[in-house]
Amino acid sequence: MPFDIFPTTAENVIAATDAVTTREDGCDENYVAGFIDVPQGNAHSALEMAKQLNLISQDSAPNNLYHPEKPFAIYLVTAIDTQKAAVLRLVLENYLPYCAFKQRLAVTHLAALAAEQVKLMYNLTPHRDEIKDT
Repeated sequence: MPFDIFPTTAENVIAATDAVTTREDGCDENYVAGFIDVPQGNAHSALEMAKQLNLISQDSAPNNLYHPEKPFAIYLVTAIDTQKAAVLRLVLENYLPYCAFKQRLAVTHLAALAAEQVKLMYNLTPHRDEIKDT
């Protein structure tokens, strides 16, 4: 899967992942938007970012249903709040653009420059500010 960044928050990624874990037979984007009470566009971005992080997967057309990827989806949504950050950190450490951003930030000391470099390294389409802020 090619890498991409979707404008969302950690809270929305966790909430969307939680919604997906509630349906054993899979769920669609409308279900997730309703479950976490956000506009469909926000749900879409959160679901796409959760897919990028391998927290969920999606069936191919025509169903396009989302399913949790175990065990980290379950670990993330069932952790107490103080542990969610640790679980999310483990997930992020397996996401190559995040690892590259951390490395470039350590070298450049500038989040915007590090984001621009990661954008080029992974052929990401979002603006560097979206990468930096996601």
